[in-house]
Amino acid sequence: MYQVGQEVIGYWGAMHPYSYGQISEWNPEQSMKFVVQWDDGSEFHGRCSDIYHGNVGCSGIGVYFAQNEEAA
Repeated sequence: MYQVGQEVIGYWGAMHPYSYGQISEWNPEQSMKFVVQWDDGSEFHGRCSDIYHGNVGCSGIGVYFAQNEEAA
């Protein structure tokens, strides 16, 4: 389930493998796009199909829903 405020983790690989943040915008009535506000202040704009479910890294580089034990 996608919700504003839901915690997500960005897995990018290489030297800076993780970003932590929350979904800051999502309006399903207008589009399936969302915005993540990362802890460092940057933003990620994507589609709901861009967020992976499961363990971080299991589907490669991308944005994942944070599991309770993974949340920042």
